[in-house]
Order: sequence, then structure tokens, then C-alpha cells
Amino acid sequence: MQIKDYFQKKGLNRLLILALLILIVMVIRDILNLVLITFIMAFLMNRIQSGITNLIGRWVKIKPQIIVIFLYALVIALMTVGISKYLPVIIGEISQLIKQLGTLNIKPQGSDNEMLNELIN
Repeated sequence: MQIKDYFQKKGLNRLLILALLILIVMVIRDILNLVLITFIMAFLMNRIQSGITNLIGRWVKIKPQIIVIFLYALVIALMTVGISKYLPVIIGEISQLIKQLGTLNIKPQGSDNEMLNELIN
């Protein structure tokens, strides 16, 4: 058998494709969360846009692009409002937590661990 015959077998082709997919996932593992969030957002926006287009399409003909622009503008507006409202609250909570951790008195009893003693003192 020649090498060309090996590559024409379905089993080897499937194995090579699986190995390629695993290699791609390993290469993008650092940004995989971003890829998944982007896919989920695009999928949800498409479903919402399709539903609104079908719902409104009974009475008024409107381009799907207008609905998509409106939906993304709505998401950006909601994120802006949420960040401007809750970011100061989160920062205040974190600063209070840091102050409380600073006043926390950790004294291990009879510790002979030099590294722990250096961290505490």
C-alpha cells in the first residue's frame, strides 16, 4: 500500500480531523472563554432578532438589520447603565473588605514556620 491509500481511508481521515480539532482547541485555550461568550451572544441575538422579525413582520415589514442594530444598542445601553450604577458599589465593597482584612489579627499560636512568621509580621 502506498501512503495515498492510507489517507483515503475514512478511519484515518476521521482521526486526523479529530487530532486537528484537538490541536486547534489547545492553541486557542487561552481565549476559549471569549470565543464561547461571543458565540453565545451571537446565537442569542440571532434568535431574538428572528423572533422580533416574525412578530413584527405580521404588521410591518422591517429589515432585520435595523432590529439587530437596535438590539445591540439596547445591550450596550443596559451594560453602560449597569456598570455606572453597580461599579461604584462593587468598588466600595472591595475597599471595605480590604480594610477589614487589614484589621484582622492573625497570630498563629506557637508557629515555628519562618515563612509564615515573615508573612504575618
